[in-house]
Amino acid sequence: KWYRFLIGAYTRANKQLASFCKSEVPKDVSTKLQYIDAILESKRLEGTLKDHEILIKDLFRSRWQRLKTDWNALKACFEYLKTVHQQVIEESCPKELLHYLEKQEKPVIAKQYYESLSVCLGEQGKYIQEVVDKLQLDEGLRFEKTLLHQLFINQEHLFDDWINQLPELQLSISWNNLVDVAKEENLQCLTNAGTHWAQAKDFLKLALQKTWYEYLVEQATNQFPALRKFERSTHEEVIKQFKQLDELSLQYNRAMAALKHWEALPNLEAGGQVRILKGEFNRKAKHMAIRKLMQEAGLAIQAIKPVFMMSPLSIANFLAPGALEFDLVIFDEASQVRPVEALGAILRGKQLVVVGDTKQLPPTSFFDTLNDSVEDEENVTADLQSILGMCDAQGAHQKMLRWHYRSRHESLITLSNHEFYENRLVVFPSPGSKHRMGLVFHHLADTAYDRGQTRTNPKEAEYVAQKVIEHAQKNPKQSLGVVAFSSAQREAIANALELKRRANPGLEDFFKAHSDEPFFVKNLENVQGDERDVIFISIGYGKTKEGYLSMSFGPLNNDGGERRLNVLITRAKLRCEVFTNITAADIDVSKTQKRGITALKSFLHFAQFGKLDMAEETEQPFESPFEENVASQLTKLGYTVRQQVGSQGFYLDLAIVDPEHPGRYLLGIECDGAAYHSARSARDRDRLRQQVLEGIGWKIHRIWSTDWFRYPERELKRVVEAIEKAKQVFYLDDEIEEQYTIETSFSREETEEEKTDVPCYQMAKLPTELAMKELHLNSVGKFAGWIEDVVKVESPVHFDEVARRIVEAAGITRIGPRIRSQLQLAARFAEGSKRIKIAGDFLWDSGMEVPVLRNRAAFPPTSKKIKFIAPEELLLAVEKVVKDSIAIEPHAAVPFIAKLLGFSRVTEDMKEEILNAIRGSLTANRIVRDGELLKVAEVR
Repeated sequence: KWYRFLIGAYTRANKQLASFCKSEVPKDVSTKLQYIDAILESKRLEGTLKDHEILIKDLFRSRWQRLKTDWNALKACFEYLKTVHQQVIEESCPKELLHYLEKQEKPVIAKQYYESLSVCLGEQGKYIQEVVDKLQLDEGLRFEKTLLHQLFINQEHLFDDWINQLPELQLSISWNNLVDVAKEENLQCLTNAGTHWAQAKDFLKLALQKTWYEYLVEQATNQFPALRKFERSTHEEVIKQFKQLDELSLQYNRAMAALKHWEALPNLEAGGQVRILKGEFNRKAKHMAIRKLMQEAGLAIQAIKPVFMMSPLSIANFLAPGALEFDLVIFDEASQVRPVEALGAILRGKQLVVVGDTKQLPPTSFFDTLNDSVEDEENVTADLQSILGMCDAQGAHQKMLRWHYRSRHESLITLSNHEFYENRLVVFPSPGSKHRMGLVFHHLADTAYDRGQTRTNPKEAEYVAQKVIEHAQKNPKQSLGVVAFSSAQREAIANALELKRRANPGLEDFFKAHSDEPFFVKNLENVQGDERDVIFISIGYGKTKEGYLSMSFGPLNNDGGERRLNVLITRAKLRCEVFTNITAADIDVSKTQKRGITALKSFLHFAQFGKLDMAEETEQPFESPFEENVASQLTKLGYTVRQQVGSQGFYLDLAIVDPEHPGRYLLGIECDGAAYHSARSARDRDRLRQQVLEGIGWKIHRIWSTDWFRYPERELKRVVEAIEKAKQVFYLDDEIEEQYTIETSFSREETEEEKTDVPCYQMAKLPTELAMKELHLNSVGKFAGWIEDVVKVESPVHFDEVARRIVEAAGITRIGPRIRSQLQLAARFAEGSKRIKIAGDFLWDSGMEVPVLRNRAAFPPTSKKIKFIAPEELLLAVEKVVKDSIAIEPHAAVPFIAKLLGFSRVTEDMKEEILNAIRGSLTANRIVRDGELLKVAEVR
């Protein structure tokens, strides 16, 4: 109110407020009220401070001066204490600071430390800045903050590292250069990750590779439609169709070969060599000697049977030199054929294929001279040169057949592959366990070799014979062969087995079974070329009853003895069992230099322990990250996965171990990695390899990398389903199940042999209008049309025959000069209009190049003349008779040619015409002369 100064209370209050103010009291009433509120709040707070004065003194010590306190300094101290306590709660306060604050009783000393430390930090800052300047260090890139603001301990470690790693300074320079390049390429994200990512050392490279590979996959997918459109089911359907068509093509080729052979069979009505054969067929006795028959009718026999399977000695006995020639001569087991025996067969062929194994039995003199007074192991079995070795020495082209799939367990070929083939054979791994297949060792320590008398091991022979009986009882479906190292041991086994067979007559069915692979007992010299499901090997040689062991093992002691061992130990398909009273440790190779003995020692060691006597190979690594990823995912699911399963040349990418049978694999997994792409052809890649693997018992599942990377969960599920399905299959029996194969069957049917396959001559029929008026009154055009009608049916046809058809149609019996003249004019007219062709006395259809051979048996006598047959058709008759006869003398061919053309008898004129045709055919090289015989010329 304007009169407030008249009120005494207001005046007194104003004076009292002035006593609290250091400066003048504000005139504004609202400001005065704010002052009063502040004074009242101060009084209240003063009371609060008084209540907590003891705590405040403990906290702030000398800084607490009651109302004279420097409140700004106190506030700063409070904020510091508050921050420290907060850090203590959060456990972020350095323990060293807390320890110092607990022990320090004199703040003055701390202040001195602070001042001293500040000076040191200032000096440090100068030095750090000098380092930064001289190194031109990008602190922001390296530390985010400045180097000075890093923890002191970190700075200390950094400088120590720099000092200790001066030799690696070049790496930092390289890194800096890389950073510059990354900037230019706008790839700072990489260098930033390398600088600031704590795990960059371990994962940055992998991350970069993954990104790069994903980019490459994306680019490849965009560039190649086949990748972009790849779909597993479609691709596998293509593979399935390829397999079917590939197998079908083989079946088709077999059928085509049979058809071609059938079409080339000689005509039984032909003459020449065929007639000779037919005569021999009809004889009841006094047949011609085979050698003579082959000489006189060999070509006909060869046409009927184009493939001869003969030994070199049989060729010399039955095929006279020059009697036959073959397009191809093939020698099998050529390592056993002497050159002197082979040359006769080679000279009878145009091409030569020699198949054999230089690591197996060579020709020997073992059976040339046998001296009964000399012990078996001392017989001379010197190796001779073979035709295989001779071809090798002459530098003939060679091709090694590397795939080995006789042995259904790799242990049956492992030693041979290592010892003799330098591990070059491709051996497919077995999915089974060792106790069912492979190599089995029987150490018969209680037996003895009778070196001085029988040169046998009787107890060993008895044991082997008993094992044969057990095999016949337990595994009758598996073929069996027994091989002994010596003839004496073979006889001992055969005698012991004979007694046991008499005691077990019910087993005779086994010994009569397996017609393709019958049971045998042989010595090692006679076993090459044989194979059986199971082979028993009786060493025979060994320790005597006194414990003495001679380093004599029969033919193995001679040069090339290792070849005999190689033959022996590779005969089995499923299992090979070795019987002996010695072990590898008993053979002292220092007493002999013969490789055969060394190889025997290795074989016995491998048979006994299942390991080669050499350093074991380590497990093969994964061939690709793809395979490793598949294995990793399956391992996480609890499956035991083996990679690169195999040992020699072929490795299955992955295999799943059967948990109930650890020696067996449930499933083989093939990935489309290096092994898949290394195959030379689609047949190898998609049919043959899998066919061989499945043939020895594997179940195969394939994973395509494209699908695995696109749909990993789906493909993993497919693999798991395949594994679980494989678990449901019962473990295979010892029985050998026959593999189903499509075989083309050929049946023999008796057919009535036709007299001739030459069609009958067809005469032209002209219209009846020819008889409506005088023939000579017709125009040249009319005559030309009738001539063309005859020629179209009977081409090539003699002019006189054409004239006869026309006049007979007109009802005329004779061709007069006027009619002949008109017909000749009409023929030239028809030729000019290109309706017919004229060659001498014969008229040809304008479109005919090659004539048709025709039989004229139904002709009237006036037309059945040799002169009415075109020379070209006569040449065809000559060729057909010579071809059907295979080989025939010229004069012998004449009646058959005449008969083919429809003539029942041969006149002198006819004979001369036919012989002229034969000479013309020889001149034209359509047939050739082979001595006195005529043969069809070969098409080149």
